Formats: sequence, structure tokens, C-alpha cells
Amino acid sequence: MGSLRNLGSVLAVSFLVCGLVSQAATKQTVVEWDIPSGPNMGYAPATAAVGDSIVLSWDGVHNVVLLPGPFNALGDCSKAKSAAPLPVTQANGKSASTVTFSQPGTYAVVCAVDGHCMLGQYQKYTVS
Repeated sequence: MGSLRNLGSVLAVSFLVCGLVSQAATKQTVVEWDIPSGPNMGYAPATAAVGDSIVLSWDGVHNVVLLPGPFNALGDCSKAKSAAPLPVTQANGKSASTVTFSQPGTYAVVCAVDGHCMLGQYQKYTVS
């Protein structure tokens, strides 16, 4: 009887440990959100995991729109105009919006202020 009780305890601990290990840690990344300067258009593509958050922080006039699916600046910047911007918070003289990825897929984070997307203010994400 004692060995069955011990086996039950070992199995319970094993399930608990496996459950803790299988839960991926989420991360939060802060991006200074502005029109990029230099020879490259757009921010470098990035990867994220489901549950990760991106905080886009800026001075001046910008906003954040999240577009699902593949993104091509030449054809898709206009889609940002019809999408609803994400909520904006204000703190310490800066504005910010947070994107939390809840599903895997491909996304683009875009500024929908006139001309900003075409000047490179977008970033593509692959979420897994």
C-alpha cells in the first residue's frame, strides 16, 4: 500500500513539474515608435510568442494599428487607414500603445498617420 501511495505522489509531482515547464514565459518588448531614418524601410522583422507584448512608445503625432496577415508596404499601408487604432496611454509626456499577441500568425504593426507607413513606420511580426 505504501508503494502505491509513493507512486501516486511521484506521478502528482511529475504532472505538476511538466505543467510548469510547458508554460512558456511571456515577454514584453518596448519599441521607440518613430519614422525610421537611414537606408532601410521599416523596422527589422521580429518574432514573438503567443502571449508576448510589444509596447510602442512615442513623442509627437503617431498611432498604432495592428494588421493581420502578410504585409507589403507598397500595397498594404492604405489598409491601416480603415483599421481602428489601438488605445493610447499617456505617461511622463509620452504616448504608448500595447499589442499583445493572442494567436499565432503573421502581423504588421503600422502607424496610420498620413504618410508615416510609407516612410517606414511599420514592423512585421511572426508569432508562434
